[in-house]
Amino acid sequence: MRLLAIALPESDRRGITAPTWKMHGGLPGLPLGPEGVRKLFGSFGAIQQKWTIEDVIAEGDKVVIRATNTCIQESFLGIPSRGRQQTFTATFIHSLYCRRQDN
Repeated sequence: MRLLAIALPESDRRGITAPTWKMHGGLPGLPLGPEGVRKLFGSFGAIQQKWTIEDVIAEGDKVVIRATNTCIQESFLGIPSRGRQQTFTATFIHSLYCRRQDN
Protein backbone atom coordinates (compact mmCIF):
# COMPACT_ATOMS: atom_id res chain seq x y z
CA MET A 1 0.00 0.00 0.00
CA ARG A 2 2.63 2.51 1.03
CA LEU A 3 4.72 1.76 -2.05
CA LEU A 4 1.84 2.52 -4.38
CA ALA A 5 0.96 5.65 -2.42
CA ILE A 6 4.52 6.95 -2.78
CA ALA A 7 4.51 6.29 -6.53
CA LEU A 8 1.18 7.99 -7.22
CA PRO A 9 0.57 11.74 -7.36
CA GLU A 10 -1.48 13.11 -4.45
CA SER A 11 -4.57 13.59 -6.65
CA ASP A 12 -4.56 9.87 -7.59
CA ARG A 13 -4.34 8.49 -4.03
CA ARG A 14 -8.05 8.77 -3.24
CA GLY A 15 -9.77 5.43 -3.50
CA ILE A 16 -6.57 3.37 -3.57
CA THR A 17 -7.59 1.44 -0.44
CA ALA A 18 -10.61 -0.84 -0.57
CA PRO A 19 -13.23 -0.39 2.15
CA THR A 20 -12.46 -3.97 3.24
CA TRP A 21 -8.65 -3.46 3.53
CA LYS A 22 -7.28 -5.36 6.53
CA MET A 23 -3.73 -5.70 7.85
CA HIS A 24 -2.75 -9.12 9.13
CA GLY A 25 -0.28 -9.22 12.02
CA GLY A 26 -0.10 -5.48 12.61
CA LEU A 27 -1.33 -2.94 15.11
CA PRO A 28 -4.21 -4.44 17.13
CA GLY A 29 -7.68 -2.98 16.62
CA LEU A 30 -7.10 -1.32 13.25
CA PRO A 31 -10.37 -0.42 11.56
CA LEU A 32 -11.04 -1.70 8.06
CA GLY A 33 -10.41 0.40 4.95
CA PRO A 34 -8.71 3.77 4.50
CA GLU A 35 -9.18 4.72 8.17
CA GLY A 36 -7.11 1.68 9.16
CA VAL A 37 -4.30 2.73 6.80
CA ARG A 38 -4.32 6.28 8.27
CA LYS A 39 -4.24 4.92 11.83
CA LEU A 40 -1.42 2.48 10.98
CA PHE A 41 0.86 5.10 9.46
CA GLY A 42 -0.07 7.61 12.17
CA SER A 43 1.24 5.16 14.79
CA PHE A 44 4.83 5.18 13.51
CA GLY A 45 5.90 8.64 14.70
CA ALA A 46 8.95 10.25 13.08
CA ILE A 47 10.56 7.93 10.54
CA GLN A 48 13.42 7.90 8.04
CA GLN A 49 12.98 5.01 5.65
CA LYS A 50 14.09 3.45 2.40
CA TRP A 51 11.98 0.88 0.56
CA THR A 52 13.63 -1.62 -1.78
CA ILE A 53 11.35 -3.56 -4.12
CA GLU A 54 12.59 -7.14 -4.35
CA ASP A 55 9.89 -8.66 -6.61
CA VAL A 56 6.75 -7.59 -8.47
CA ILE A 57 4.61 -10.48 -9.68
CA ALA A 58 1.40 -9.96 -11.63
CA GLU A 59 -1.11 -12.55 -12.74
CA GLY A 60 -4.72 -11.99 -13.66
CA ASP A 61 -6.18 -9.30 -11.42
CA LYS A 62 -3.53 -9.63 -8.68
CA VAL A 63 -0.22 -7.84 -8.19
CA VAL A 64 2.13 -8.99 -5.43
CA ILE A 65 5.01 -6.81 -4.27
CA ARG A 66 7.74 -8.17 -2.01
CA ALA A 67 9.78 -5.39 -0.45
CA THR A 68 12.30 -4.57 2.27
CA ASN A 69 12.11 -1.47 4.44
CA THR A 70 15.23 -0.18 6.18
CA CYS A 71 14.37 2.54 8.65
CA ILE A 72 15.11 4.50 11.77
CA GLN A 73 11.87 5.38 13.50
CA GLU A 74 10.74 6.84 16.78
CA SER A 75 8.70 3.75 17.68
CA PHE A 76 7.07 0.71 16.13
CA LEU A 77 3.70 -0.49 17.41
CA GLY A 78 4.31 1.59 20.54
CA ILE A 79 7.76 0.12 21.27
CA PRO A 80 10.54 2.76 21.32
CA SER A 81 13.34 2.05 18.85
CA ARG A 82 15.91 4.31 20.53
CA GLY A 83 17.40 5.38 17.18
CA ARG A 84 18.41 1.88 16.07
CA GLN A 85 18.21 0.92 12.42
CA GLN A 86 15.56 -1.71 11.75
CA THR A 87 14.86 -3.86 8.71
CA PHE A 88 11.42 -5.23 7.87
CA THR A 89 10.21 -7.32 4.99
CA ALA A 90 6.69 -6.94 3.66
CA THR A 91 4.44 -8.53 1.09
CA PHE A 92 1.69 -6.41 -0.43
CA ILE A 93 -1.08 -8.19 -2.33
CA HIS A 94 -3.29 -5.98 -4.49
CA SER A 95 -6.47 -7.00 -6.29
CA LEU A 96 -7.08 -4.73 -9.24
CA TYR A 97 -10.44 -3.92 -10.71
CA CYS A 98 -11.79 -1.52 -13.29
CA ARG A 99 -14.95 0.40 -12.57
CA ARG A 100 -16.85 1.44 -15.68
CA GLN A 101 -17.66 5.12 -15.81
CA ASP A 102 -20.50 6.18 -18.09
CA ASN A 103 -20.29 9.64 -19.65
